[in-house]
This record gives sequence, structure tokens and C-alpha cells, in this order.
Amino acid sequence: MWEKEEEQGNGTRLIVYTHPSQPEIYLKVTTNSEDGMTLACRTSGFYPGDITMSWNSTDLSLPETGPLRIWKSQHGVAQADLPLVLPSGFQLQRLEILCIVHHLSLSEPLYASYSHGIPKYEAMAYQVVEYLNILKLSLVFGLTVAVSLTVIKRCKSQ
Repeated sequence: MWEKEEEQGNGTRLIVYTHPSQPEIYLKVTTNSEDGMTLACRTSGFYPGDITMSWNSTDLSLPETGPLRIWKSQHGVAQADLPLVLPSGFQLQRLEILCIVHHLSLSEPLYASYSHGIPKYEAMAYQVVEYLNILKLSLVFGLTVAVSLTVIKRCKSQ
């Protein structure tokens, strides 16, 4: 307590554990398309500093994560984050990714989830619009050919 580490005295030992905060997931998008997109899972306020964080998904095979970073803020509060670079092409998939936090002060892990993707009915709507655009282009092309043939016929007859 009072910004001190563990202390002992008169046969009594008091150790205070502090739960980490509910994890939050942040999405980092870069302008360089080769860098892709990175998720960062962050938690803070835990004691002692030993903490484990991991990523999990049933929708996608996840690559190796970046290193777990643990540091203290300027106010002395422990913070941790774990980055995950999403594989290229993930934008075309519907997926859910979980960040899992384990700490000895917790009886159960803490979770945060990130969902990405277009719901199936919206994907179908995009496909319908795509087909309608192809139909419109075909009609315009057909009308252009028909008008051109009519003009050529009239020119030849005169």
C-alpha cells in the first residue's frame, strides 16, 4: 500500500493483488497497404506485474503475435498490451477474434472480442448491385450497337 512493495513484520504478511482492467481492443490502420492492420489488446491496473495475454479465433488461423509489452504509466499504474498483425486478405472474411487476459488475481480470465466482416445478407446485397451494374452496362452497349447500325444503314441508303 501507499506505493510500497511487499513488507513483513511481526509474523504477519499482507500481499495485495489488484485485478487488471477489462481489456480493450484497438485497431491500428496504416496508410501503407503492405503493413496491413494491427489489433492491440490493452489492460492496466494489475499487481503483481506477471500477466499473460493471448489471441484466439475459431474463424482464422492467427499468426505469431508481437511481444507482450508491460510498463508503468507516469502515475505508476501497470499497463500491458499485446499486438496482433492481421493476415492479408482477412478483410474478405467474417471473423471474430478474442483477447484473453490471465492474472493470478482473477478466478476466471477476462475477455475482449473484435468482430469484422460483412453480414451475409449485406454481402448478397452487394452481389445484387454488382449484377445490376453488369446488366446496365450490357443494355447501354446493346443500345449503342443498335443505334450505330441504324445510323450506318441510313448513311448507306442515302
